[in-house]
Amino acid sequence: YAGPLWDFDISSGNCDIEWKLNFNVNDNRYLFVANNCVWYNKLLEFEEFRNLVSSLLEENIQLIKDTIQSVVDFQLRYTENNYKNFEVWDILNGYVWPNSSDIVGINTFEGQLEYLKNWLLTKLDYMLEVYCPSEVSE
Repeated sequence: YAGPLWDFDISSGNCDIEWKLNFNVNDNRYLFVANNCVWYNKLLEFEEFRNLVSSLLEENIQLIKDTIQSVVDFQLRYTENNYKNFEVWDILNGYVWPNSSDIVGINTFEGQLEYLKNWLLTKLDYMLEVYCPSEVSE
């Protein structure tokens, strides 16, 4: 899902919304843009565009993985501050729209962070499967 920066939760597995097309946003195999953007689908008709997407993704796989890990590492350095957030906002282990039931069931900040990391890596694996099948088979 491509949306405002503040909607990272919706694009990262923390959402229980069933969109108008009746898909589950927590399905790692669903790419909102691929199913809902006329321009994206039109671009995919061109081999040059598909090759460009594949090439850029292949070139940046490690950078993407490193960036995900660096975000996790950064957040773990500030765990105490993150728990202060949950002291101010009593939302840990409770539903806040549009939390997915998976997130609500995780009652530690570290667990939620691990969930996010796994979600992003799983989505990356799916993108590699779609756009870079040779990378997946290696």
